[in-house]
Amino acid sequence: MPAPNIETLYDFETQVETAWKIALETKLREIQLPAEVQTSRRRNIEDSPRIELSMSIDTQLDQMTTKGQANPTQVPVAFDCTLTVRVVTTREANDDFHGPLRGITRYILSGGNKVIDATRLPYLQVLLMSFSGSQPEFNAEKLQDYTTMTYSMRIAVASTAWPATA
Repeated sequence: MPAPNIETLYDFETQVETAWKIALETKLREIQLPAEVQTSRRRNIEDSPRIELSMSIDTQLDQMTTKGQANPTQVPVAFDCTLTVRVVTTREANDDFHGPLRGITRYILSGGNKVIDATRLPYLQVLLMSFSGSQPEFNAEKLQDYTTMTYSMRIAVASTAWPATA
């Protein structure tokens, strides 16, 4: 499916974060575990329990194409990225949710491209995805527990995603 325009196609962060947000929300509803799932640009830091998603581009890969270009300039189509996921709970209000939220988040994200397919991510492909590590933290002032998990990803623009006017 072609993207509506080049700026939508190359907004990798919104696409990936939204796809994982929907996958996590779907599973949380299914198992009746209450939590807000928030993306990097849509975050309310007062919500708890919550899962925060944020993607960053690390490296452009050598894979290039002239597809969709009006001139012979080659553009990058594959990138290494980091998906950072943070589980946040407040000890007084929802301490019992931290472990289950961390567990279900890790389980869903372990599915990589089997969970995030062309239905949820129509313009990109998840080529590789692997767990990179986690870090627990405690904010004594807010009495909040955080677990930050990072995932290494390799994504590529789907060959069918190039808009006609690129």
